[in-house]
Amino acid sequence: VTIYRHDTDAINYVIDIKANDDCTGGCDNLSISTAPSAGTATPIDTDSDGTNDAIRYQLSSGAHTSNNDVTFAYTTDNANSPATVTIDLAAGDKLVDGTITISDRDGWEAVTGRVDIDGLSGANCGAGTNRCRNISIVRQPSATGATVSISEAQDRLTYRLPASNEEHVESDSFTYTTAGSHAGEVKTITVTIDPDDKLINDSPLATSRTGRNAYSRVIDVLANDECADGCADLAVASDPAHGAAELITTGDDAGKIRYSLPEHYGVITSETFTYTTANDAGNATVTINISRPTGNSDTLVADTVTEPRVGLAAMTVVIPVVNNDTCLDGCRNITLVGTPTAGTVGSNDIDQHAGTITWNLAQDADSVDQATFRYTTTGSTPSALVTINISNDDVLVDDDVTVYRYVSDAVTVDFDVLDNDTC
Repeated sequence: VTIYRHDTDAINYVIDIKANDDCTGGCDNLSISTAPSAGTATPIDTDSDGTNDAIRYQLSSGAHTSNNDVTFAYTTDNANSPATVTIDLAAGDKLVDGTITISDRDGWEAVTGRVDIDGLSGANCGAGTNRCRNISIVRQPSATGATVSISEAQDRLTYRLPASNEEHVESDSFTYTTAGSHAGEVKTITVTIDPDDKLINDSPLATSRTGRNAYSRVIDVLANDECADGCADLAVASDPAHGAAELITTGDDAGKIRYSLPEHYGVITSETFTYTTANDAGNATVTINISRPTGNSDTLVADTVTEPRVGLAAMTVVIPVVNNDTCLDGCRNITLVGTPTAGTVGSNDIDQHAGTITWNLAQDADSVDQATFRYTTTGSTPSALVTINISNDDVLVDDDVTVYRYVSDAVTVDFDVLDNDTC
């Protein structure tokens, strides 16, 4: 048996002595008949079947520095004669454990990492004739599809995790040895990987919405993403311009995002929002293209509101004119027909998305009991009337008058108490 020894390091080596024996007699009760000329030899049971089937040879550090051959003999109950084991102590490599660090894996991209065996700290490949060459992989890495290749010069190992591996992999390992490894030692290379999520813009989603109906859609935004780091802490990064995007945290749809538009909200054709995850993966965009059925018309219904006015104070009244309309065509392009009978409606007072018209009455404008105006939409005939009834309230102001009286003479004074009031 050739056992490679680095310098005068300790040896602990198991010899499969039965490999070349004829054990028709059972090879029972394996024992050492002649002790080693250096070190110790001990029968052991490697397969835990109650029968010794190998010999452990041990040599202390610093012992037998000449490294000459070591011999000992063993026998069994039915052996015709003892057998001799000759150990050739040859100069060997000192192998050590190592690490491969892969700083970033973006989604499911293939990544590689390398390690030079003779460049590992603590390794010593100068004493052995093999010089850490003739590497072999003892245990392959455990990550699905991961492989280890050996360089042509037999001095470098390359770990590769393929793009077909769609798993959250932060660590992996494999073991190696060399033809001249000290006492046949097997060492471990640990692979550490820093995985990053790769968020991918979702393909535009096509949907249809009738008029100004409420709309809601649950979107599995992570379905096309490469969640190498688990896509933890999913969050909406930027809100849509019109509707709402909300992360669902409970129930069957947890981990998805619900996009919604409220009832009566105006017609929109496209909407976008972005989302992100915890590990600085950047943002990805969701686009929703919203179509509407054509060939429909709006049915507008008259609106009546009653608002109080205190004295001659300014008034602003927001009327949700489309809320009672049937907006099968979306009540698009709300337009004033003519002008109000009192007060004003400016070009900026019509909110097409909210479906509201804001009527204004200026401070100190003459008192009115009612104001009306009409509006229409692209898909409606005829227009609809809006009536604003105003309940006017008088504003009475305290009066303070000075009356002069001589001693206790009778006084009669007339006051115009309404002179400073707003009626």
